[in-house]
Amino acid sequence: MWYNVGRYAQMLIGGAALNRVDPDTGEEPAPGSVGELMRRRRQVLSREQWFEVIRGRLGDLVQSGMSKAFLVRSVRDSVRRMLDYSGAEIGGSERDRAEMREPIQRMLEDWAELAVFRTLLAGADPSAEALSYDEVSARLRGIAESGVLRQMSADDVTDRWVTNDNWDRQAEALLPDRVFSEWTRLIATRGWKR
Repeated sequence: MWYNVGRYAQMLIGGAALNRVDPDTGEEPAPGSVGELMRRRRQVLSREQWFEVIRGRLGDLVQSGMSKAFLVRSVRDSVRRMLDYSGAEIGGSERDRAEMREPIQRMLEDWAELAVFRTLLAGADPSAEALSYDEVSARLRGIAESGVLRQMSADDVTDRWVTNDNWDRQAEALLPDRVFSEWTRLIATRGWKR
């Protein structure tokens, strides 16, 4: 869960420093995957170092004048919506996955489309130009069968529901709505005392 939530936060708050780093999860991305291409362009940091970069970015945003309460609440709520999208609404996400697998399947069945894919791949990774059609096909199959696109099993569905439930419990314990009301009240009170 730390990786997914951290990655969502990374996408939400952006920043040049965050775009140059990747956390060490203990696993290497699948060859030919988007994760592998991203990893080549980024510095790999320990989990602790990666969260320090995220913390630094949040601090920079607050220092630039963004309301801390607004920022934290926005990230909390957006992460929850992303967790929903990643699997809690099973029917919709299964349809989305199937729709994303369809063009990959078409490419695997059509040499002309496979050649176009290899050309696109070579644009991002020049070494792909030297790949055989079998190697390009293997990469495409790997993408289609990756965790992101593969059909969810009953265990996957259960894991997603558990993840969302854990997030809801942690968010309620650490960042309940009343905290943001209190932050806003304190900020307003400080402003009146000046």
